[in-house]
Amino acid sequence: MTVNPVPHTSIDADDMTAEQLALPTSERVKASTRFGTITGGRTKNGCQVFLNVPYGLDLPRFSDPQALPDDYRYSEDAFVVDGKYCSQPKRPDQDAEPMPDRQRYGLGHPTDNPFFADIYIPSTTDLSLSRSISSPSHPKLPVRIFFHGGFLQFGSTSGTGYNQQFFYPEQWNEVRVLLGYRVSALGFLASESPKLEGNYGFKDSWLGLEWVRDNIAAFGGDPENAPFVTCTLLSNAILSDPCTPSSRATQFSLLCKSLHLDPSAPDVLETLRDPAQVESGRLMEVIEGMGFENTFRGVVGPDGWIRPDQMGYQQSGGLGRDLKRAGVRCVIMGDVKDEDAWYTGYHTCADRDEILPNLKRYYLPQVAQAVFDAYPRLAEDATSEEATAQLGRIISDGQVHLPVRLLARDLVNGEMPVVRYSIEKVTQASRSDGKVAHGTDLVFQHFRLSMMDTMETLAAIDFHTARETEVVRALGAGSNRFEQHGEDEMLLLCEDGRTGWGRDWRWDRLRKLERAVRGGAGGAVREE
Repeated sequence: MTVNPVPHTSIDADDMTAEQLALPTSERVKASTRFGTITGGRTKNGCQVFLNVPYGLDLPRFSDPQALPDDYRYSEDAFVVDGKYCSQPKRPDQDAEPMPDRQRYGLGHPTDNPFFADIYIPSTTDLSLSRSISSPSHPKLPVRIFFHGGFLQFGSTSGTGYNQQFFYPEQWNEVRVLLGYRVSALGFLASESPKLEGNYGFKDSWLGLEWVRDNIAAFGGDPENAPFVTCTLLSNAILSDPCTPSSRATQFSLLCKSLHLDPSAPDVLETLRDPAQVESGRLMEVIEGMGFENTFRGVVGPDGWIRPDQMGYQQSGGLGRDLKRAGVRCVIMGDVKDEDAWYTGYHTCADRDEILPNLKRYYLPQVAQAVFDAYPRLAEDATSEEATAQLGRIISDGQVHLPVRLLARDLVNGEMPVVRYSIEKVTQASRSDGKVAHGTDLVFQHFRLSMMDTMETLAAIDFHTARETEVVRALGAGSNRFEQHGEDEMLLLCEDGRTGWGRDWRWDRLRKLERAVRGGAGGAVREE
């Protein structure tokens, strides 16, 4: 019997993709697209990479994205530069946790137009054959698309969290695509008067998905296995119905006044869209100073991107049934053990009175109040540290732990196969004091060999194999029939590195919060 060696690398964790592509030893590769032939390069492990490939046109701020026209032609310059990320404010925890820009954002510069794809292709894929019909000797590869996190306020396709995607395609023989999109006010500023429909970041993402479907064959990918077969949610889901544009009036007014603009002026949108009058850096500085109003979210609107009855639609099973009709055949979702270890440091509270205003960043006022009331009230003289810890716990429950479980249940009720997991292990290189904090699972999710030792690598392979086995069964391609696990079960990557199905130990505590947001008997969420 042949035993496959454990994969390893000599590539350093801080060795950025674009830096490898800039080396004189990086071989250039070419792909023939509908918009012309483009040039990429190979990383040190041979992976073929194209960075910052446009999927949409540059356009004025607060406009719906536009697809590339048929006569568009890509530049003859090589697409090997990590050149840009969406303009965004500083994160609330940025001063407390200083990090070089290369680690936070990558090597690029901020832009108002982050309409690009970073594409990673296995080293053995012959791109000269990529537009031909798939055959047993040259099969089209599965495509896995990734959207960076960041609360819709921050993030980049590069930086420490998302750099080095070149390990994954080599290990699993898949094409991997990361899509840029607008965040913060650029992606989600909304207003009823003047009319701004918002949701631009969501629309960007959808345009990017359409670009992948229409163009990924040029990079060796199978458009039939592009984004519409399975969907994976990493530590996030929706807890409540979204806000309306009218509820954003205070936020829009504050933004304008902070820029010394009259929010009721007939030309205020024209001014906001003009970078000569409102420079991006200035816009981001103003957002940083907007206090509790500096979080921009998706909104209900006539464009149909978000339903006003989103949670009722989900809870009825309608979302699951409609996803199946649209061709989605399995949804994967999960969380990590210590989500609150990261959320606690994200927003700080001077005292207990700042907890509720912070919750209103993310939820409708009545939902924020219900969530707030579900937790034991702190003493009047509670310290800043106690208030901040309470907020971190509430947000981690409300943004991740509870909505992930509710979504899983609701999708199953709509006859959608669901694979739910939890990661309870962290790598030594993550330097998180042993806490499996929000985002630390990306090392496993992206198969970052440079961040794992031998045993951690084996654990990552076992977890990935177990999860994908369930997905393959759900797709009807496995030797065994898919069996839906109960809502109190999840696939665990345990602290000791083992992977297996186990009991969801967190559900009992979360059920009281569930009653607070979905009705039923009251009661406070009990302490751990």
